[in-house]
Amino acid sequence: MGIIVRSNIRKMLDGLNLGEDLAVELERRVEGILKKASERAKKNFRRTVYARDL
Repeated sequence: MGIIVRSNIRKMLDGLNLGEDLAVELERRVEGILKKASERAKKNFRRTVYARDL
């Protein structure tokens, strides 16, 4: 499942083209960030991930 939506990235780029590698790298980084945040929440015996877990 893709977290990153390419059409939303294009809207933010203000007329610039979107390279395929940008979307792939954003997807990889976001997945890593969320994985670390969920692990932190679990270590703190919570079932909710908060911004502070980032």
